[in-house]
Amino acid sequence: MQARVLARTGLAFQMSAFYRSPTISGLVAGAARDDIARAVADAAAPVAPDVGTHREAGAKSIRNVILTGASGFFGIHLLSELTRQVDRVFCLQRCDTARAGHARLEREARTAGLAIDFTHMEVVQADLTLPQAGLSDADWHRLAGEGDAVWHCGAHVHHLLGYSSLKAANVDSTENLLRLAVTTRRKPFCFVSTMSVPLMLEGVASAEEQVGTERPASDNGYLLGKWVSEQRVAAYARAAGLPVTIARIGNVTGHSKSGYSNYRNNHFWLFNQSCVQFGAYPDNGQMIEMTPVDVLARALGALALHPRAGLHVANLQNPARIGQR
Repeated sequence: MQARVLARTGLAFQMSAFYRSPTISGLVAGAARDDIARAVADAAAPVAPDVGTHREAGAKSIRNVILTGASGFFGIHLLSELTRQVDRVFCLQRCDTARAGHARLEREARTAGLAIDFTHMEVVQADLTLPQAGLSDADWHRLAGEGDAVWHCGAHVHHLLGYSSLKAANVDSTENLLRLAVTTRRKPFCFVSTMSVPLMLEGVASAEEQVGTERPASDNGYLLGKWVSEQRVAAYARAAGLPVTIARIGNVTGHSKSGYSNYRNNHFWLFNQSCVQFGAYPDNGQMIEMTPVDVLARALGALALHPRAGLHVANLQNPARIGQR
């Protein structure tokens, strides 16, 4: 397609630009777009004036957790970990009915070889792309009162779509769930981010366990969304006294015992598959980090089920590296 457009119009473009503006007119005007500036403005938006009014602390121990993203590869392992440690997990799921959402989670668990006790779980219909996370008013107020913590793992993972396309699912959802965390009473908030966030900032050479103020140097829409969300989480921690854990994860790989992995749709495994098929690989000396999904889920549980006061950033990745060869 790129070659045909270039031949017929003389217009050269990257595929990432096409995903941001999938029309000829959009591609022509693309140079005027500045997703980084838009993300910076969103990150600096004032916190809603009423977030500091709910100063009542949540439960001393976390017994009921509100979880997003449970149907994903990492999310189903988080659900497995949580159902062993808490009384109830409210899974916010985009589904036609709660029964259908429940059935999907059961399928994901069977596929992953996980023995989850679903009597400790309740599916709540939601849609992270919508205002109020797609929750009905009744569910919003029920969860605000019954939930002891909010774990936000859900996201639209796509490395070609632009920031504007991903904003509703990946940024607005964070803002909505932060508001839920400070409604009725303060509930500790856990946000699942990525190790790529601190490494895409201007002038940053290492990933410190803090929310940096440096300007993003990449216009990758997914990473910009995670960066903006980290900024918003930190803002709510300051404004509302909210206990917050930002868990940055790296290259999540298969279960340490079963080996089950998301090789069918993970870019790391698809890249390695293509190297095998081509019989060649880029000899760039790159070192690879891999963290088993179950180890990561246990580590996050240990952190987020015993939250500290204020803002805590944890870089959760394997300190060991292996070569690409």
